Amino acid sequence: MSKKTIDSMPLSTRIKNGLNAVLGMIGLEISTTRLRIAREKLLEELEKRDHWDTPKYSAGYKFKDENYLQF
Repeated sequence: MSKKTIDSMPLSTRIKNGLNAVLGMIGLEISTTRLRIAREKLLEELEKRDHWDTPKYSAGYKFKDENYLQF
């Protein structure tokens, strides 16, 4: 990231990014409320569309036991 890009970031973002660089070493992260809310809205939208309840593919591969045993 260029110095100009970093200088144009709000101070709070620069502090958060610095802390996350250190905390990331132990598997932690500081997040923002905005990001959490965006993720929650995405999950709600997926649930409304029954994303996990509808099969992705209409027909799966069908195994024939006798062909498998011959192989």
